[in-house]
Amino acid sequence: MKLGDRAVRYSVVGLFALACIYTLAIGSNFFIPLTLAMLLHLVFRPFLRFLEKLGLSPPIAAAFILSMIVAILVIAVAYLVDPINNWFRDMPRIVDQLQEKVQVLRKPIETVSNASEQVEKIAQAETQGNKETVVIKTPGIVERLAATIPIAGVQVLSTLILLYFFLSYSGEMRTRVLQTMGRSDRKDLVDLLSRVERELSRYLATITAINVVLGMVIGAGLFFIGMPTPYVWGVMATLLNFVPYLGSLAGAVIVTLVALLSFDDAVYALLAPAIYLVATTIEGQFVTPAIVGNRLLVSPMVIFVGIVFWAWLWGPLGALLAVPLMIVLKISADRIPGMRGLGHIIGRDAPMSGNDPEQSPASPKPS
Repeated sequence: MKLGDRAVRYSVVGLFALACIYTLAIGSNFFIPLTLAMLLHLVFRPFLRFLEKLGLSPPIAAAFILSMIVAILVIAVAYLVDPINNWFRDMPRIVDQLQEKVQVLRKPIETVSNASEQVEKIAQAETQGNKETVVIKTPGIVERLAATIPIAGVQVLSTLILLYFFLSYSGEMRTRVLQTMGRSDRKDLVDLLSRVERELSRYLATITAINVVLGMVIGAGLFFIGMPTPYVWGVMATLLNFVPYLGSLAGAVIVTLVALLSFDDAVYALLAPAIYLVATTIEGQFVTPAIVGNRLLVSPMVIFVGIVFWAWLWGPLGALLAVPLMIVLKISADRIPGMRGLGHIIGRDAPMSGNDPEQSPASPKPS
């Protein structure tokens, strides 16, 4: 291929990639529920097949799975809504208490800030004279969170509806698609879908169990030192730990701030984040690698870059979906001939074991 033709080809691919990113960004309210429903569908398909073996039709089995998910969500909301409401109601008082706690650290900064403000006022007085200044008031964090609740509710409802249809009719749709393909392509597609389903469901089920236990351990530790609403921080730890690296860091910062507000004793205030960091470190460095093993050999650098990218594109939900999406990309790249180079770049090769001729694309989840 000539150099000019190669440049044109790469330019077209780059423009196509930018167009895809732009489309995913402006259509996030559609693509986030769709992606989440597709991933949950892959996770619950083994359970769906188990219910079908018991004699349930796919729509009835899907309705049963959906009812279980809704029941878990309702129970979680019922337990968490009161503490969250209390925190929002007491937000001004909490901010004042936090300012008092860090007053010693703020004094040098305030001195410099006041001097800077005085200089700025003098400069504005000389340049503007008697001109009026228009101040634009931006919404606070509470108003912003309140504005996102309706959007989040619509996305949750859309995800559940899409998940029901995926569980009910994806098998029929898959059969129709396979009927339109040649025998060789049909076999490759079935193998790819089976591998993605098996690896993703196994990974997410294992990581979910580990994160639930981690949340229980952290909640119990915070309970024993007298931390308020410890179960809230346990649930938070469970959810944040689905995001490698950044989740543990964010959780530790939040627990530290709450501990500063809750304890007058500095030892107890530091004991809470210590419990959190010790638990997440043991989980990330010992428990998860020992249980998950070498199934997910995705490069840690790729994981971190992927989390940052999807968080920038779709916000917190993008960060939660980043690792499952990279697992799907890794498995697909290893199975599609034209993408095997990409698969080799984003993930290390799995070690060969026994007589297994295949390599298993996967890696332990870092914390």
